[in-house]
Amino acid sequence: MVKCFYLLLGAYQIRQGFPFRIIGNFLCKKYGIMNKILFKGFMWIPFLFEIRTLMDWIWTDTSLSMFQWLKMEDIFAYLFDVKCSRQMDQKYPSIRGAPKGRIIKYSMGGGLLLVIFAAIWFPLLIFALAKYGNEPSLPHEVTVTMDINDYYPIYTMSAEGNKIVSTLNVIPYGREQNLVTVTFSWSISRIDPIENKVSTATGRHEHILKPLVGGKPNPERVGLLSLLRRERNSALIYNIFPKYIRITNRGHAISVPHLMERIYSVDDRSYRNLTLSYDEGNYSNGWWSLKESCDDYNYEVYLKKLNFQEDQCNNLVMVTFSDTSFPKALSFLTGKG
Repeated sequence: MVKCFYLLLGAYQIRQGFPFRIIGNFLCKKYGIMNKILFKGFMWIPFLFEIRTLMDWIWTDTSLSMFQWLKMEDIFAYLFDVKCSRQMDQKYPSIRGAPKGRIIKYSMGGGLLLVIFAAIWFPLLIFALAKYGNEPSLPHEVTVTMDINDYYPIYTMSAEGNKIVSTLNVIPYGREQNLVTVTFSWSISRIDPIENKVSTATGRHEHILKPLVGGKPNPERVGLLSLLRRERNSALIYNIFPKYIRITNRGHAISVPHLMERIYSVDDRSYRNLTLSYDEGNYSNGWWSLKESCDDYNYEVYLKKLNFQEDQCNNLVMVTFSDTSFPKALSFLTGKG
């Protein structure tokens, strides 16, 4: 009796027609070359077919086990591929038993061979070139400047090898504005050991001195103004000197904030305080000098323990992390460092 009802309902469904829209993969609604290519691409994406099949099994009422459901989906994928192939045979018939042409062999078979060779040999090529191309590219020349507002830089220092040259520029004195901006710039040149050419990385940092802090005159601004008026010999500039710099192969020299503790503000992790001094000597032959402040927490806990060749309290000592040099043809892979 149950079998009769089953056949009756099945015959009624066939007579009335099956629905045009059913739940399933939208790529499998038709059978053609584009559907086959898209479905093959879907199947080649790692784990995507398995994820979709498991999700369908979880949220579908079925008596099949998980492995039976996977087997059913695998059979469906195989039958869909066969139907697409039969459809292509009807549209583009070929003589039975005739050998495949050279165009099909070299285009399909040759293309697949190139893909396989690339997948196998490309990683090995990268590791092999690392021995010859992964050369350290150390700084060859470093230049730092500091200026106030839009005037000429008051301090310029260049270091090349063991030579250090400091130059003095004249700045107008007694000019007061609402905002005073102290800008510290740095330029680092390196000689590429592979292509034997000079590359330059640059960076800059602006420190704005507001007229008032907490309703009172900004002590940092007052100290700088007193120095420019020759009322004192030195002034402290906060958060201006980059201690650690990362040099990239794209021409950027970026301050690294992760190696020091935050003390007062956000900038304290990236930049150090500098003492700007003016030695009069003969008035026409005076010179500016910059020294790193060595009386804070970061210096006592971290920087003091580093074994620098130069005394960092009397010199501007910068630590650079340089990207290694690779051949230009591989810049699209090594550009991020």
